[in-house]
Amino acid sequence: MKKIIIYTIIMVTIASMSVAGDWPIYKGNLFFTGNNDEIIVSNNQLKWLFLAKDRVFNPVVSDGRIYFVDKNAFVYCIDEDSGNIIWLNDVRSISSQFKAYSKSAGKIKYPLVYGNTVIVSDPIAIYAFDKRTGNVIWARTGLRVDETKPQGLTGITTQISIDGIYADPIIDQDTIYYGTRKIFASRDIKNGHIIWENKDIATYSGFPVYYDQYIITQSMNYETKTFTVFCLEQRTGKVVWQRNFN
Repeated sequence: MKKIIIYTIIMVTIASMSVAGDWPIYKGNLFFTGNNDEIIVSNNQLKWLFLAKDRVFNPVVSDGRIYFVDKNAFVYCIDEDSGNIIWLNDVRSISSQFKAYSKSAGKIKYPLVYGNTVIVSDPIAIYAFDKRTGNVIWARTGLRVDETKPQGLTGITTQISIDGIYADPIIDQDTIYYGTRKIFASRDIKNGHIIWENKDIATYSGFPVYYDQYIITQSMNYETKTFTVFCLEQRTGKVVWQRNFN
């Protein structure tokens, strides 16, 4: 039996955003304030309660709706004023078509909001939902095809696998930036198509940030135990500079 918890919405715990508010990065902005409209509520009186299926994480607000995920990979959209559910989506039902090629472990991450799109990621893929209806716009994985070494009479064969998503997505100027253990990449938010890839970067836990026309992200070489910070051109993914830390 699934554990049912009471998810208590108290107005001081949610960072409300103004008209068409975006939430393109963890905590909403580069200062990690969790408050994009700078409005502080006047009291902490309980307005409503919502029963989720299980433990929930990181609610964000956009255009009068609240978006959050639970640990069973459900994405919720509820009404900010009433607490009534508007739509609910099971991410695992979408990711199941990719799971056979993935060995990555981990949990679903916090939602991002950009325009009319909600972006969610897990170890397998990045998912784009219409924030009004919950319909899936697209889902993309780090699909990879490798050639094996020659093996007897069978020769060289190909092997399909999916790289796990380690550097959580961020969004800027209609573009999503994120990293796997093999690459750092950017995708068009409208269709999920790859814009560029940088194969010199092997990301791990955390998320990149953007500043001006640059992307700053981390990389780790597990063989040499070398950590590197990269500064990339936002438009092309080319390395501007890098610094190693042992």
